[in-house]
Amino acid sequence: MHIHILTASYGSGHNQAAMQLKKTITAHNDTAAIVKPLETKIPSLYEMSKKVYERMLLTCPQIWRKWMQSSHSALLSTIVTCLSFLYQKQIEQALQADIVLSVHPLLTAMAGEVKQRKKWDIPLYSVSTDYWTPPLSHHSAVNGLFVSEAEETSWKKVDQMVYPAGIPIHMSDYRLSKKECCLKYGWSPNKPLILISGGGDGIFPYQEAGDILKSLCVPATIVMISGRGNWVYDTASDNHDIHIIPFTRDFKEMLRAADLLISKAGGMTMAEAVHSEVPILIYAPLPGHEEHNAHCLTKHQAAVWVKSPSELKKTTEELLLHPLKQEQMKRRLRRIREENSAEVILSIAKNDALQTMFQPHVYRQQHNGYHKQESERPF
Repeated sequence: MHIHILTASYGSGHNQAAMQLKKTITAHNDTAAIVKPLETKIPSLYEMSKKVYERMLLTCPQIWRKWMQSSHSALLSTIVTCLSFLYQKQIEQALQADIVLSVHPLLTAMAGEVKQRKKWDIPLYSVSTDYWTPPLSHHSAVNGLFVSEAEETSWKKVDQMVYPAGIPIHMSDYRLSKKECCLKYGWSPNKPLILISGGGDGIFPYQEAGDILKSLCVPATIVMISGRGNWVYDTASDNHDIHIIPFTRDFKEMLRAADLLISKAGGMTMAEAVHSEVPILIYAPLPGHEEHNAHCLTKHQAAVWVKSPSELKKTTEELLLHPLKQEQMKRRLRRIREENSAEVILSIAKNDALQTMFQPHVYRQQHNGYHKQESERPF
């Protein structure tokens, strides 16, 4: 089978998920292509949209939060429809596959619009990269939604196919011990290792968090994964070893060795932390999807959401001073850990697509489907 994976570079998580899906697909002797429709037609418009996205997150969080959560926003619906017409040719090309997996909600909705207009039977699936699936992904033309097992799915409609397959991350079986990791990077293995991660774009109050952690009563090694942002921070400290490093592919290696992760609740980072069983403190999550990630993980008692500088300091010290609390958090993380999610997603999607190809009439009845015959598909 030939499979297209739709993604967009708003943050780094969507592309990471797309790469993992592609790797899994090719390992099963199928072919795959990662498609970025928004970035190919009008690059300048795409770059401007990224800036608007970041500006809204930082300056208009209430508006962004409302848009993300709304399932009946006339303005958002109009934007999706207009974008689907503007990028119709690119979306049509992206739909030229046996299966289409979309890891970005906006592209899911746009692909759903085009598929519905063209009345195509192409299997289209949403793959969530968060512990929450936004209403944008719930388009009626989407054949199925792959979500985290930990996600609350009370939003599911009667005719929607929702598969709790997990978030598609890749974690190697090989892992360094904490001592090996610290010695590799020149850190002290005798101090607690705290990672601070604000995601690939670095939208996180690093300096505020760093100042708070400098006042910890427990000497620690503090490693800030700086993302792509340009900022300067004074790492001098009497009690702590503070290091700033750019976003690195070795992050997962460091994560597995860490005693504590402080992060803003990006979906892929949270899934990797859950898999690594590292205690999580969520601080300053972005409005919308990351806040929902925080709600989900705290509901499962798999993370602590700290909402003020004083609370961040207090909770960090409590965890570092009480190893039992760390072990209890690890046990709860183990309960929601998801294995082989990309494999599960691929297996279900292929099985579903085969039903579409060989039993189209049954499939259309089951999925409230589209009425073009198999011969009318665009390939």
